[in-house]
Amino acid sequence: MIMREVRLRKAITLHILLLLFASLVITTHAQIAFPHYTVKIPNNIKLYDKASFDVELKLLLIYNGTQRVPIGIMIPMYVNNFWSSVEIEKVIPVKGSLSFSSVGYYDLNIYLPMSKSYAEVPSSIRDTYGFSHHVIALGLGTQAPREETIVIVKMHVVVSRVDGSSLALNPGGTVNDAKKELGEDYYTFTMPTYYWDYNTSVVQQVINEIRQRLIAKYHKPIGQIRAYDIVKELLNWISYNVYYMDRFDYPYSRLKASQILNTTIEVEGKKKHYGVCRHIVDLFVALARGLGVPANRYEGMIFSYANGQIDLLGFHAWAEVYLPKIGWVPVEVTITSPYERDLVDIGDAEFAYYVPYIHEYNAYKPPMLPQVLISVLSVNVTSAKAIGPSEIIPSVVYVPGIGRLPIKAFIIVTVILLLIADNIYLH
Repeated sequence: MIMREVRLRKAITLHILLLLFASLVITTHAQIAFPHYTVKIPNNIKLYDKASFDVELKLLLIYNGTQRVPIGIMIPMYVNNFWSSVEIEKVIPVKGSLSFSSVGYYDLNIYLPMSKSYAEVPSSIRDTYGFSHHVIALGLGTQAPREETIVIVKMHVVVSRVDGSSLALNPGGTVNDAKKELGEDYYTFTMPTYYWDYNTSVVQQVINEIRQRLIAKYHKPIGQIRAYDIVKELLNWISYNVYYMDRFDYPYSRLKASQILNTTIEVEGKKKHYGVCRHIVDLFVALARGLGVPANRYEGMIFSYANGQIDLLGFHAWAEVYLPKIGWVPVEVTITSPYERDLVDIGDAEFAYYVPYIHEYNAYKPPMLPQVLISVLSVNVTSAKAIGPSEIIPSVVYVPGIGRLPIKAFIIVTVILLLIADNIYLH
């Protein structure tokens, strides 16, 4: 599942982690600022296994053009979630003729001119929901043809695992409740976009299939069905109809939801759609929005922690959904078998330490960037330590053949089964 994805993502991290930027024109020398925002923990969500560590990113740039040009990098501000925080301590050009020539701020989700100070950045939705989609754009002067430049970004990370198992007992409200709670912003988080093109016929066909199944199951119009139950049914559909496969001839780039649904492969006699995490997430967000559930997209790094050692597993994409009366919660959607579906709870981010650096809600068509920069990115993780409790008792458990049960009910059922088994054994 995720492990196959993370090994492959290391080769394509440049345009995701440090977005290269070839036309900075801001000329301010303002001091670099890294504002922090506290995002409220959703109801019925638990954090545990908090860890703290340092990350050093080293980026090698070689300009492959024919004349000297201005270049720069964009650094995500990492302040858009409730389970992790990242403090960018230093950004250092260590090789080449570059020096900081400018500092600007830019919103990844809104095509607006860069601002010279963070105070000038439109507050947009960040002030309402605690989101921050902004990046810092650092001008690095100009670079000559074939000149090598090395930039180091040092960060301190504090992150927890996220347990959403309690949502099975208290899953929140309906799609109609989401409309009331989000108000005018409901459309922002449910509208079709360039990648989430659920207004196309091929995507609508799948949406209608899932909608009819939900209506038949709950005997209610879609607006009166809980968002949690819609997401659960959608994950069920993905587990049966999407295959995790990164073929050599399959695009590393993102695809529209309609493109993913127009591509199939035969697996064990059944035709399935396929892709890796970035494709599955875009498909999920498109389908969720088409069913009326507000949904967005995350990309980031995921880390493992064992025996005092933090390791970068790779780069990953996942989703988030809005559950009325609960809030915004993460959803692991790279679930391509019913077995995986039963092991992952809505609201979980606990397979590894998830550290997002892109939080996307608009999914516009990306601008064309000059293909003249050759780059290599390396990541080093140091100073790891656990700073919180190391385990958590879940609120619910999954029992094969029975389904999810509250932990108390599970204990009662277990005792009954043991008594029955003991009685059979004695006789």
